[in-house]
Amino acid sequence: MSGKVLVTPDMFHPDAVNVLKEAGFAVEFTKPTRMVTEQEVREKIADADAYVVGSNKLTAELIGAGQKLKLIARFGVGYDSIDWRYALQSGIAVTVTAGANEQSVADMALALMLSISRRIPYFDRSVREGEWTPQILTHEMWAKTVGIMGTGRIGKAVAKRVSGFDANLLAYDAYPDYTWAQQAGVTYVSKEQLLSESDYVTLHLPLNEDTNRIVDAGFLLQMKPTAFLINTARGQLVDETALYEALVQRSIGGAALDVYAKEPLPRDYPFYELDNCVLTHHVSSHTQEAMRRMSLLCAEEIVRMNQGLPPQYPIPEKL
Repeated sequence: MSGKVLVTPDMFHPDAVNVLKEAGFAVEFTKPTRMVTEQEVREKIADADAYVVGSNKLTAELIGAGQKLKLIARFGVGYDSIDWRYALQSGIAVTVTAGANEQSVADMALALMLSISRRIPYFDRSVREGEWTPQILTHEMWAKTVGIMGTGRIGKAVAKRVSGFDANLLAYDAYPDYTWAQQAGVTYVSKEQLLSESDYVTLHLPLNEDTNRIVDAGFLLQMKPTAFLINTARGQLVDETALYEALVQRSIGGAALDVYAKEPLPRDYPFYELDNCVLTHHVSSHTQEAMRRMSLLCAEEIVRMNQGLPPQYPIPEKL
C-alpha cells in the first residue's frame, strides 16, 4: 500500500526516515512543532496516510482534512492535544511512543531533585559571575522521603533511581500496582499522607479531568515547608498562580519545573525572579537515545499499519 507520511517533530531520527522510505513511503516534514501552523498542517495532511505529530494541537477539523489518514502517531506519550475521540470515530488509529522516553524523563526528574536541593544552577551562575559563596548551605537527598505521584513507567523508573539514595519511597496512584510496590520497596499511601511526609514530591500523572491543576493552594499547604516539588509530566497539573505564591511566601522549600501551562514561556514569566526554583524548557525526554527510540516506534507503527497489523501502542481510551 505505502503512500505518504507527514512528520512535524524536527527531532524525528534519520534512521526512522530510512525505515519508512524502505517500506515505500514518501516522507514530508512540516515546520517544527513550535513553528508549524494549522494552515500548513491542513494543506499537507490532505494526502497523508499517516501523521507523526508533536505537541502541536490537532483538532477535529485538521484530522478531517486528512482524507486518506489512517494513523496518527504521537511523538511522545501525552495526547491531550489531539482530538482522539474524533479520530477514533473516523476509524483513524492513534498511537503513542510508550516506554521510549521513560529512562530520559526519569533521569531528568532525578537531576531536577539534585539541582533544586543542592542549588546547582545558582552556584553555576555565581562562579561565572566571579562570586564565591561556599557559606551557603544546601540539602542532601540521602535517606529522604520521596513521594511519587503516578506510578506508570516513568514513576517506576524514578523509584528505581531514587532507591539508590536509600530513600523512603511513598507513592500515590489511582490504580496502584501492589506487586511492583512490594518488589521495589515502595509504599502506597493516600495523597494527604504523601504530601505531609515527603521531602520531594515528583509528578508523573497523566493529564485528565481529575488531575488538571491537582497541585493547587490546598495541595501545596499540605506539603512540608522544606519540601521540593518536581514536575516533568504536564504543566497543566499545576496551578502556577498558587505555586508562585507558595514559593514567594516560602511555604514550601522550592520547585523544579520542566513543563508549564503555556509554552514557550513569556518574557515576563514571574518565576524568573525567584531564587527557590529551577526552570528548564520541556526537555526531559530530549536525549539522543530517547529521540531515536521514539522515532523508530512511530515508524514501526506506520509500517504495521501498512501491513494490515494492529498498532502496538494505541491510546488506552475507547469509544
